[in-house]
Amino acid sequence: MSDGTLPVSCRPKGIQTKEDVWKRETKIGRLCEASDWLVVGEFFLKSMSYLRHQPYHVVI
Repeated sequence: MSDGTLPVSCRPKGIQTKEDVWKRETKIGRLCEASDWLVVGEFFLKSMSYLRHQPYHVVI
């Protein structure tokens, strides 16, 4: 039951898996997805700015 589940705050009643949440057009699902993308985007931007200051070039 615990595999593939989201935190309770991100899981509407009766929906267990992440795929189900993303498939359903629920406000709480969109909020969780948006917050995940913000975290990923912030991490990506920090990584890019960090790599830009390195003396060697990194090919991504």
